[in-house]
Amino acid sequence: MAATNTGNSSPPPATPAPLPPALLEQYLDALLAGHPPPPTHKTSVDFGLLHAIASPDTFLHDKARRVLEVMNVMDRWRLARLVDDVAAPARAMVKERFAPFQVGMLPEDFAGTPARDYASGARLFAAGDEAQEAFLVESGRILISKNGRPVAQLGRNEFFGNLPFLLPVQRTADAFALEPTRVRVLAKEAYLAKFKSYSPRRQADEFQLAHVMLRQLILGLARYDSTVKVLVDYLFPDMTRSEQAEALQRWIEHFTQGAGLTEARLYGLFNLLELLDRELLLLAHLDHAGAEAIAKVRQQQGILRGVAACGLRQAPTGLEVFTRPPQFCRLAEQNAAWLTSAPASLDVVCLPEFLWPREGSRRALLTEADARTLAQRLQPQSWLYVAAPPGSPLLPVLRQAGLFAGMIVPGLYALSPAGPPKDLPPPEASPVEKKSGASWREKLQSWWRK
Repeated sequence: MAATNTGNSSPPPATPAPLPPALLEQYLDALLAGHPPPPTHKTSVDFGLLHAIASPDTFLHDKARRVLEVMNVMDRWRLARLVDDVAAPARAMVKERFAPFQVGMLPEDFAGTPARDYASGARLFAAGDEAQEAFLVESGRILISKNGRPVAQLGRNEFFGNLPFLLPVQRTADAFALEPTRVRVLAKEAYLAKFKSYSPRRQADEFQLAHVMLRQLILGLARYDSTVKVLVDYLFPDMTRSEQAEALQRWIEHFTQGAGLTEARLYGLFNLLELLDRELLLLAHLDHAGAEAIAKVRQQQGILRGVAACGLRQAPTGLEVFTRPPQFCRLAEQNAAWLTSAPASLDVVCLPEFLWPREGSRRALLTEADARTLAQRLQPQSWLYVAAPPGSPLLPVLRQAGLFAGMIVPGLYALSPAGPPKDLPPPEASPVEKKSGASWREKLQSWWRK
């Protein structure tokens, strides 16, 4: 996944020439109607909107306010990055008028925070660490990497590491200093003290922005260079990048809607995928390891067979989630939660097929006895997700254990002990085939045979 930042600023764009008032008014009308400007005029319209909010023209000012009131948090977050680039003397008025619509952290939030120096090559944090600080680059450069893969480089006046301030997620990447670097450090406690002084609307906007960022991080799994094998390629090995992105999007929708967990608990799916992602290097090593190395891993921690969440449905929302956070656990063959946990204790389980290989050093089969034990550990309204190609032996074993299966997309299935999933077709049927008959691949194969 991508880095853990929710608000790193980008290099300031060149301030465009102001739009003629009549043209700006037309663009504002289009925005009110839900029509975004063309990409070639996007920056001009953004700066025009900021100038309009501070305009002495009451009609233009009121229209700009209406645009901001209906604008989604992601667009307002991007717009807030441009406020400091408005030329003086209009900048002060723009800041004042835009303040009620502000969302997201700003470099000025780091004012007065302590400085910290890092030598070239020093690591600021690692994936899986608890997040207690956010960082603003004052000088030097920072590399964000994921499992050894470069994700982003950050420079002066860019900040990162603040996503876990509002959501119970750990660091998802590593951060290194590429050269001697000085950063400003904002403690989580200091940010939360300021957060509690925000208006109810601003607090709701900040949470919504964090959820949008989580969605983007999950969907970012399908945006890596195809030459690098990452988690999404293990989950959906036979899909194209666009199909992988669609599968992840459908998974998010089912998790937050069909699974009844709501958008506020999207961090549950995010943490499950992070647990899987962190194990990939070890699993790749075990595929080619000798018997001694395999035996050592089995003895110490067990080979991963799935991941699960406990207490996710009962976890409070908002900042109170940090007082009673849900538990996320690895299901290993030697210390499996389906063998050691209490009955009806698991909320969500992810049991992808690549963790149950039928050949190689990690070869394993899910027995009917273990599947029945796992089914007993699921809460009545829980969900078990299986990422597997059609015809996988995992599905019949789980269904024989008393779980009812539905297909989110071909290759991704949701199973529940509560009965057949609503609004999901059975695994044998594809929603594409239901709507349009045979898929385009099947039609092409049929034509070729003829």
